Amino acid sequence: MKIEVSGRICLFGEHSDWAATYREINKNICKGYALVAGINQKIMADVSVDDNFIISFSKVNDLVDYENLKINADLNDLYKLAKSDSFYSYASAAAYIIKKNYDVKGLKIDILDNTLPIKKGLASSAAISVLVIKAYNSLYKLELSGDQIMKYAFESELLTGSKCGRLDQFCYLGNSINKVVFDGNKISYENIFIKKDINMIIIDLNGKKDTKKILNDLNSCYPFPHEQIETKMVNYFGIINKKIVKQAEKCIKNGYIKELGKLMTYSQKLFDKYAIPICPSELTAPLLHNILNDPFIKKHSYGGKGVGSQGDGTAQIIAKNKNSQTAIINYLKKHKYNHYEISNYAIPGYESIHNLVYWNNEEYYGFGIGASGYIDKIRYTNTRNLKDYLLGNYVKEKEIIGEKDDMDYEIMLGLRKLEGINIKDFKKKYNKDIMDVYNIKPLLKSKELILKKDYLFINPVYIYVSNEILLKII
Repeated sequence: MKIEVSGRICLFGEHSDWAATYREINKNICKGYALVAGINQKIMADVSVDDNFIISFSKVNDLVDYENLKINADLNDLYKLAKSDSFYSYASAAAYIIKKNYDVKGLKIDILDNTLPIKKGLASSAAISVLVIKAYNSLYKLELSGDQIMKYAFESELLTGSKCGRLDQFCYLGNSINKVVFDGNKISYENIFIKKDINMIIIDLNGKKDTKKILNDLNSCYPFPHEQIETKMVNYFGIINKKIVKQAEKCIKNGYIKELGKLMTYSQKLFDKYAIPICPSELTAPLLHNILNDPFIKKHSYGGKGVGSQGDGTAQIIAKNKNSQTAIINYLKKHKYNHYEISNYAIPGYESIHNLVYWNNEEYYGFGIGASGYIDKIRYTNTRNLKDYLLGNYVKEKEIIGEKDDMDYEIMLGLRKLEGINIKDFKKKYNKDIMDVYNIKPLLKSKELILKKDYLFINPVYIYVSNEILLKII
């Protein structure tokens, strides 16, 4: 039996699903409102009954790097895998939930094809959960309703430790747009008629995001916000989001596509204002904002915003028309540039090795008139006088670099890179903790600097005033 499940994209109202569940504790939390649409990227599988729980890949697709899975289809083994960091945790969690509630055996799931990007905010984890539950439902004739399938898929995601809401599982509904209202643990939804085609582009940013951190940080503001920034974020996901979703629904029903695009841009602006301060390391999202602010893309689109939990996963853009949609797609294919240093962009993997030697504070030779070099802790500049140079009097100036000066260079040059400085490498190189040498902590508190996965870097919002930040450090 063949089963397929599409991904889904949240047009408006991300995070309002789980936020509204806190109404069970705090009735002052606003209901959640969202507009969710199915997409044409999907997971397709051939499923059959089996004594074990098996996932295999008999045909070539973008998941072939993962090894086939075969475990006993008992509750203990499924639970253990669901609680792990395995790629298969969501699938096994879905199987566990079904076996816990029904007298069933195992499954064999052969992934025939997958066009749904993984960890990009398009509900890939929910899609595999829904696929597993749909398989059990069809093969074992469980007669589950659509609402039950989505409910079990949600429970399985929670079992993995994810703090997702009830929005992702709407991938079950396929290619349609639905307005969803979340009130505590209650959900209602209705299909929205699309009056006019929407020429959308979903852009994989080729970046990395930590969805669990985003959700953990944002959830920390609930159910009772304490700080002002927490209250503002809660209000954004509540009453402000309600108004935006109402406007977006009106735009879709009446074919106001230009206004819909502008509303996306407006929504992103407010998301940045209220959500970034809560999780700046993930939500600052330089790759996302480079796309949204790209002059060519802005010329050919009505607007756009991030996707799902946001971060550097995926962007959604509303093109002005079919021709603009094609133009943007061709532009992206031609110019997949990554902003890796203040004044440098490059296709990933083609960053300038020459420039990175400077920004990494590494040694290099300088040959020729006026050239500079840095060898054995000595920075030197060659003479600009050709006669002196030909006579062998190459070096005009020398500067012996002490340890503190060298560390200062490490800071000034390393923070030019958007990825910043690896603090573990700094300690290994100088045998000193960077936090003990420089006034870093106040700048982390003010969000001018960000520390993420051992990398200290300037918040991209302030990258073009980096000199002011460096003056505060050195």
